[in-house]
Amino acid sequence: MYAIAVSAMACLRGGTQVDVAWNLEPALTPAFDPADALAVTPGGGRLGSLLGGALDGQLVELAGVERTKGRVVELTLGPAESATLGLPSGSSIRSLLTPATELPEELWPLLLDRAPVVLVARLDGAEVERIDLFTEATVSDAGDEAVHLFGQGQSAVAVLPGAVVTVLRPRPTLVVFGSGDIPDAIGELADYLGWATVVTNTPGDASALVATLSALDGAVVFGHDSERTGRVLEAAVSGAVGYIGSIGPRSVREARDDWLAYRGITDLRRVRSPAGLDIGARNPKEIAFAVIGEMIAGQTAEEP
Repeated sequence: MYAIAVSAMACLRGGTQVDVAWNLEPALTPAFDPADALAVTPGGGRLGSLLGGALDGQLVELAGVERTKGRVVELTLGPAESATLGLPSGSSIRSLLTPATELPEELWPLLLDRAPVVLVARLDGAEVERIDLFTEATVSDAGDEAVHLFGQGQSAVAVLPGAVVTVLRPRPTLVVFGSGDIPDAIGELADYLGWATVVTNTPGDASALVATLSALDGAVVFGHDSERTGRVLEAAVSGAVGYIGSIGPRSVREARDDWLAYRGITDLRRVRSPAGLDIGARNPKEIAFAVIGEMIAGQTAEEP
């Protein structure tokens, strides 16, 4: 849902019809983030993706049926979909499909701020009567199941008699710039934690991604080229990314700092250099634990 917030807001402000769908069966599809969502615009336009796109076609068709209310829909898996999702052919997965206008207006700014939220859809049969929004400050008013799910600290969905409870929590995004065993190990550990992870050795791609990150996210650079790593760090320190780490020999880091200083960037207090908790890490996997641990420690320290 976080990934489509900007586009959904633009559609709503422009008066463009848009329908939003999310997965109600995360236990059956653990490889996918329960916070993923698909937005459908007239003519079959798609924003975001659900379950790797396996069922997007069915949702586009259902969104084309004019409805003013949201509803719970069952999507049947054919051979191709079942192979993608690892579920038996002929089985079904439920999704909630609703016009975006039926979602609370205040939802989208909260998603843009990457705030955790709870949506409680009140049902009459399969039809949605209304959708209530709760934040971290008001979740205690959402009911016991919502409080329980929210306390688990991750996105989740529960289908109850007469209601659907959806907890949306943003996943940290980690951009790792560099190539070799160390960047790969950092990326693999972040993947294991369920983070959105990008490992790239292309400075332009890394810089563009890092510039979009928030305080929840992180960027780590690794390499022996002061200009290539410097370009990525320049984007990081100029943006809002919460964790910035640098790995490499002291001589390389000093040369890179000089490269940045020549371009007027001298305040590097936000850069963890060398990155990682001091645990005596030596091999790539140990270094990955040290770096990821330092990023988690920083996030925890900022919590109230």
